Amino acid sequence: MRRDNPAIGMPTHTSDIKTLIPCFLLISVIYVFYGWDRLITSIELLTIKQAFSLSPQNASLLSSIFTLGLAIMAIPASIVVIRLGIKITLIASTLLFSLSTLSTAFCWNFSLLTLSRIGTGLGEAIFSVALFSLIAQTTPKTWRGTVLGGAASIFGLSISVGPSVIAHIDLWSKTWKAPFILIGSLGILSAFALMFYFLWQGEIKKDDPIEKNEITLVQQIRNIKNLLRTDIAISLFVAAINGLGCYTYLSMYHSYAVTTQNMNSAQAALGMDFFGFGTILGGIPIGYCLDRWGRKNGLFVLLLLTGIIGYFLFSLSLTVTSSCLISLIFGMGVSGIYSNSYALIQEQVAPHYVITATGVFLTIYYLAAAYSGPIFLHAMHLSYGSFWLYTLPYTITALLLLISLISGKRNLQKL
Repeated sequence: MRRDNPAIGMPTHTSDIKTLIPCFLLISVIYVFYGWDRLITSIELLTIKQAFSLSPQNASLLSSIFTLGLAIMAIPASIVVIRLGIKITLIASTLLFSLSTLSTAFCWNFSLLTLSRIGTGLGEAIFSVALFSLIAQTTPKTWRGTVLGGAASIFGLSISVGPSVIAHIDLWSKTWKAPFILIGSLGILSAFALMFYFLWQGEIKKDDPIEKNEITLVQQIRNIKNLLRTDIAISLFVAAINGLGCYTYLSMYHSYAVTTQNMNSAQAALGMDFFGFGTILGGIPIGYCLDRWGRKNGLFVLLLLTGIIGYFLFSLSLTVTSSCLISLIFGMGVSGIYSNSYALIQEQVAPHYVITATGVFLTIYYLAAAYSGPIFLHAMHLSYGSFWLYTLPYTITALLLLISLISGKRNLQKL
């Protein structure tokens, strides 16, 4: 007999879950295209800059501006997911970010390029909320870091092979537009495949509400106020610093390696491939260890180590081999911090606040990421720029988390 989870309208009976395996695989493929889209502008940035005669500031903004659309839409996206349901929003959001990716190839000025990238971010915001809400509702807390690490590993898979795939598409086609056209088109086909799968399984309809009381933006804002406790604020700060650090690398490292480390495009892309391998290696194992060892303890160590590795990336004179090795370790740290800071916030809120917390997390994370390019340029003009960009922020965040951990233990002892 079919038994649905009333929280998300998805089947929970073992036999029904088995029938959803093709759906999960298809969503994983979409998540790969989702990751590739984020890399195209970074890989093609120098070519686009020349084609549109962009200033360094506009070029750096373009490389990460899609995250602004994602940040703006993250909280309203949770309302969209609640109103329309998981199935519909997964299909619609995939279509939106894929169409925006495709349209980028047909823009003729900087303003249209910016709008297309923001549109991509809007679609990805809804997709992210739908995906992570599904994980939160179906995964026990003792395994949430592991499962979220698995999602990070899928994203890492896309990052690991994405730069080389995009570079080869560019070399084959001899135009910067080809990766946008091909990956956007594949995303659109995947959205229709997902829709046909749901139609084959039965009628596509709105799922049961996930959080029945959180259906308006006003109520959502009220619930956000209820989340502004010190421990959650520190967890959100962890997310912000890691979002800035991650997207500084994704949006600027390729150009930095080519212009400063005297690497060619393929060599710089190889370093980014290893960053992706790192996110794969770090996702599930780190999540599993922190599920058992303690979330805050593990995050404290990860933050300190990642701040040091980030400093090495943008301060040392690297060879191709050392670039790949340090990028690998950096990817493991960033992946572990992302999935476990997300899991930490989910653990700190009541179940009916999880969707709101998801929107807030993504907003904070991607607002920081949206300005990673300009912040990178400003930091690199300072002495010891990578220290100010990575080491100091990550260290301060680790210390705040340590204070929160000690304070929590003292309060527990008082009880």
